[in-house]
Amino acid sequence: MNLYNCLKLLIAKRQIFPVIPKELQYGKTMLVNMEQPFWQELCKTAQLRKPCWHHIENFLCVNNALIAVGAYADIRNNIYQGKQLLIHLGIDLIVPPNTPVYAPLSGIIKKIMINNSLGDYGVLVIIEHNLNNTRFFTLYGHLSYESCLHLKPQQNIAATSIIGRIGNEQENGGWPPHLHLQISSEQLINNSNFFGAVDQLVAKEYLTHCPNPNLLLKMEINNMEKYYLEDLCPGVDLVRIGKWYTKDGDFVVKGNKIADFETNKINFEVYTPISGRVLKIYGLTGNDVDNSKPIVLIEEMEEAH
Repeated sequence: MNLYNCLKLLIAKRQIFPVIPKELQYGKTMLVNMEQPFWQELCKTAQLRKPCWHHIENFLCVNNALIAVGAYADIRNNIYQGKQLLIHLGIDLIVPPNTPVYAPLSGIIKKIMINNSLGDYGVLVIIEHNLNNTRFFTLYGHLSYESCLHLKPQQNIAATSIIGRIGNEQENGGWPPHLHLQISSEQLINNSNFFGAVDQLVAKEYLTHCPNPNLLLKMEINNMEKYYLEDLCPGVDLVRIGKWYTKDGDFVVKGNKIADFETNKINFEVYTPISGRVLKIYGLTGNDVDNSKPIVLIEEMEEAH
């Protein structure tokens, strides 16, 4: 069983506490596209270590939202290293500087790292958790330095305890104020792999080790789901040839036909189980080394536009 399915079962039986103040976490949420000009300009302002929260506050007010969210598995343009496209491994909770961040589960402080270089985390705190002998880690990036001085490696931390507070542009790696929340497997942490976003070519592997943090947040946001063909069409064997009827960026409606495939056993059609935006298609397109197991990443939305 993969980490996502395992945690889904374990967390369903546990009380999970809010990561940020509950009025924000469970309030009116707006899922945002970080590639839009507004957010790109904010990032450029933050790169200069200039405050930009007042712009975000106005944006939220106009859109009648309390919090903006950057999606899990979103496609990002790495503005700090040119035009390289990356897949986001966590969820960004865009909240004011100094907003408290709490432990949703009890655990042990694994690491406290400080790197305020442009594009880095600022302060990153990693907590180790163990649920029924399943070890996993939660990562909290872009915190303020002073708010984390009370933490020490190997320190026990109880659920609801304050981890730290959201850092500003001066200390969070030059980003608009936000919390980067990520779940990670033991394997990645043991290899000192703390990437918050990775190249598309390795995204499939990393997403397996970094399941959707909304497992913990349980927020009313549009979730990205990844669908392998063996999930959409049980019994599928090796895919030999195929044709996609959609492409990256398209909106698809639940029940739409999105592909035809031929295997060494059968020919079959693929229909999308949700409405949403196609983030990325891997396999039979040259974007995936394992073309025998195509995958489509779909960002779920209430309806396609």
